[in-house]
Amino acid sequence: MLFLLILSLVIVASVAALFSPYIFVRILGGIVLGVILYIVCLIFWPVIKMSPRLLSAILFMNGMFTLDAILCQTMLGFWRTWNSIFVKLGFPEEHEELRGWYTQIASNSVMLGEFEKASSMNRKCLEIAMRDGTVADVGEARVNLAYILLKTGELEESSQLMKKGLADVEREYNRHVRELDDVQDDFSRNSDDEEAYMLETGVTVAKLDLEQIKLRLYTCLYSYGDFLETFLLFDKAVEVRKRAFEIARDCFPDGQKGLEYALTQLGICLARVGNLEEAEKRIKEGFELRKNLYDKMSSAYSHGLFSLGLLEHMKGNLDEAERLFDEHIDVFYKLPRVYRIDEGYYLTYYAAIKRDRNKLDEAGEIFKKALAHKHKLYGDFHPDLVETYIEYEKLLRIEKGRGREADTIKEKIDNMLAETRKQAGLV
Repeated sequence: MLFLLILSLVIVASVAALFSPYIFVRILGGIVLGVILYIVCLIFWPVIKMSPRLLSAILFMNGMFTLDAILCQTMLGFWRTWNSIFVKLGFPEEHEELRGWYTQIASNSVMLGEFEKASSMNRKCLEIAMRDGTVADVGEARVNLAYILLKTGELEESSQLMKKGLADVEREYNRHVRELDDVQDDFSRNSDDEEAYMLETGVTVAKLDLEQIKLRLYTCLYSYGDFLETFLLFDKAVEVRKRAFEIARDCFPDGQKGLEYALTQLGICLARVGNLEEAEKRIKEGFELRKNLYDKMSSAYSHGLFSLGLLEHMKGNLDEAERLFDEHIDVFYKLPRVYRIDEGYYLTYYAAIKRDRNKLDEAGEIFKKALAHKHKLYGDFHPDLVETYIEYEKLLRIEKGRGREADTIKEKIDNMLAETRKQAGLV
């Protein structure tokens, strides 16, 4: 009924403003129409504000990164214009929206391999967070920027930001844990009904705040695990992965999306340090979730196949490993090209199984593709190249007459790993 009344008023006001022969009626109709639209915008502003964010999330999750990038740039331009008008009128800037769109543009840029653009966007996010954000906002922005700087090869700054950012978020997490404990203690000791009700509300709010900071801590730990693994520091990374998994279990309900990522990455890291029994448990748990939650032609399912293949390879089950890797690669190359940011990583281990199955010519061609992809993304001197060169050197040791070439590659591996770790302050 209310909707029909508002609609009728809008129609009458529109007709009066556009078609009335009397100037006074036109002005009055325009004023009424403006007031109605203003009230509607106030009522539905949260929905209007979040609609582009929701559309952006849908585009991103479906791999439409180019379309999402166009939407993000459009919304960023809108909010910049909005802010410039509001500042002139004496209102404060809307930093939260700007930071949100900068972050989304950075995410798109990473998936498209545009690391320099992603770095620029994340620097702007950090500037905004340091201007008026919380400690957790600053910490998360530092970690996000550090992750991109790792990709661009700015290793010293990346390492410093990663450690500072993680420390910021950990500090906020610990503060929220203490606050919740204090409020719960006060609530348990209080007998006054009115004050107890207020304290119970305080407990609820404190729990919600803790859940939010817990999710932030998980994402930062996940990024730090990736950071350490890039330098092949799996013994350190596995401890970070374990902690991230414990937090993820609290963040994501059983059977819902989110936990599978923590399970899979923990499993892969455990396999790398030789704990194959626990690795198998975590990888298979992660794959079961992926199988139930995602389509078989999705990147998430594809990564699950990869993790199983890696596990079977390390266990020495070469036939099963090759079958899983073949299936993984088949799914991977049917995905949109924008999902292929990890192509070099996947091809490295696909080539390794072909090598160990004594299909040396095929392995050599795949290694060349893996190296070409990584060199295109990272240049000629980057820690992300090391794992591919390590596996490639093993192939050269097998092939006759390529021992000297293998020695050259081994020297390159040692120099690159030592120098990049030194730059990142990890030695």
